[in-house]
Amino acid sequence: MNASCGMPALAEPAPSVHVDAAAYAALRALDSGEPGVFNIADPSGEVSTTRPIAEFGWRADFRIEPK
Repeated sequence: MNASCGMPALAEPAPSVHVDAAAYAALRALDSGEPGVFNIADPSGEVSTTRPIAEFGWRADFRIEPK
């Protein structure tokens, strides 16, 4: 409970990732041919993203340049 207003406390937000970085991860995973599940999320203590970084060079900061 939030003591200041008596409302339930908000849960921590789930790990997220920018849509450009997620699309880049999918492309890199398909190109790599490595089977399995990869955690794709912005860096945090909640989720480890070391596998996609190590196996196919994924970057959470990837953005598609606007034309």
